[in-house]
Amino acid sequence: MSQLGYRHGNTIVHRFDVRLKILYLAVFSLISVHISWIGLLVLTMVIVAAVSVVRLSIVSLFRDFRYLGVLMIFVLAARSLSIPDHAFWRIDRLVFSHSGFMDGTIYCWRLTLITLMGVVMLASTRSSEIRAGIQWMLKPVPFIPEKKVGMMMGLIVRFIPVILNQVMETGQALRARGIEGRRNPFHRMAILGPPLLRRTFLQADRLVLAMEARCYTEHRTERPLSTTRLDWIGLVGLLGLSGMLLFVA
Repeated sequence: MSQLGYRHGNTIVHRFDVRLKILYLAVFSLISVHISWIGLLVLTMVIVAAVSVVRLSIVSLFRDFRYLGVLMIFVLAARSLSIPDHAFWRIDRLVFSHSGFMDGTIYCWRLTLITLMGVVMLASTRSSEIRAGIQWMLKPVPFIPEKKVGMMMGLIVRFIPVILNQVMETGQALRARGIEGRRNPFHRMAILGPPLLRRTFLQADRLVLAMEARCYTEHRTERPLSTTRLDWIGLVGLLGLSGMLLFVA
């Protein structure tokens, strides 16, 4: 089962107002780009605490983001090769520099933290709340149909775990048919792609038919949004933590 989806609970992270969660995600994502490794270490402890509060499985997260890990390896290798410095590892004509390796490590670290923040938000927030929060934030912006944007974002959030579960199911079916004997990764991806796309499009068609049968439109009674004392305490904590991270940067 994919970890990229809402997980029912009544934790402190679940009870935060969705508008504050979106603000957390935006502020910490921007701050993570500018802070040093000390600030990243502090932010990592905060995010790991949030992951444990929401009760996400670290093993499942590694499984869901294994392809992102492959991408980070390529990014790390590219940064190590592109930044000139004294070599700490050499393979024939390929020279991996120490400065490039450290720069690539920090870059991958930041990308991992931003990804985990998004996962925590998806796991602790219903898609209807995300839609309502986005509509509330976009409502003052002129020339933007906030209800359509909110509806699209809600559908995207609902479809992410569906697609990942279909990837797992399709992969299990292909492994049962001996795909593991194919060592060429491109051939295996070519075999996996068509049935996965077919199942995804069929699922999308069923969703569209279900929405049409229920006369679903973006003009509907929205989920009410309200702030509590916990939200104001969280806002003060956001400001204090952001100031501390920028100070240690």
